[in-house]
Amino acid sequence: MTTTLSPGEVLFGRKLRTKLLQCMSAIQDGLHERVREKDDDKKRIMKKNADITNHANSPPLMIGDNMLLKPKKCNKLTTPLVPKPCTVIVVKETMVTAKRQNHEVTRNSSYFKLIPGYVRDEEQSDNDSTDDEKAEPIQQEVQQQESQLRRYPLRRRKSPERLNL
Repeated sequence: MTTTLSPGEVLFGRKLRTKLLQCMSAIQDGLHERVREKDDDKKRIMKKNADITNHANSPPLMIGDNMLLKPKKCNKLTTPLVPKPCTVIVVKETMVTAKRQNHEVTRNSSYFKLIPGYVRDEEQSDNDSTDDEKAEPIQQEVQQQESQLRRYPLRRRKSPERLNL
């Protein structure tokens, strides 16, 4: 019990099991407020412990982020994410409202995926001065990654001889 008082004590303001000759004590002032405060504190502690146990974390979403939305599955050919990006308008804990053109969608944060490589506006303004300096090394890294992605050399492709007329 989170209040350390029995429900009868909270409701009637006295202990229920008393002797007949005992007179009723006066109702304690502010009992209900103290009970509510203590109950809220205990529930807050229980929620914190449950979040730690379940490794819960809040989604790192901010207003203005570009996200992809998971659609409702119609069949197995449905794509896992809608290819048109949405912009986050409102974030309230795990409830996210996003807008794409004239269409607004409100879903749980698990239905959204942040577009990889997307730079937020604040980060972009901070990095504007250093973009020119880093442009060449980044291009070289991209070229190296593309060459590493190919495991085998490209083969020569030619059309079949029967088609050469």
